[in-house]
Amino acid sequence: MSAGASHAFRTRSTADNTCVSSVTNISVNAAPTAPSAPSGSVTTQPTCAVPTGTVTITAPLGAGFEYNVDGGTYQGIDRILGLVSWCIACLPHKEHRG
Repeated sequence: MSAGASHAFRTRSTADNTCVSSVTNISVNAAPTAPSAPSGSVTTQPTCAVPTGTVTITAPLGAGFEYNVDGGTYQGIDRILGLVSWCIACLPHKEHRG
């Protein structure tokens, strides 16, 4: 079916193909457009004392969006982002000295 168009449907009897119903028009909605790519920035870089960083997403925001991090499961911002931020380096790191 073509998106964004109205289509005319009829029913015909298989016992007598001259028996045809009246037309019913059914409209198929146009395909929705993709949301804009997320924008944001690193607001806290990891340090030796605090080995996690924070990214803040600034757009698009709202109940109609879900986000994924590094190809993971899509979730609402309140689930994975703590409203507007999430951990980007959650594993502790060690400084190696030679």
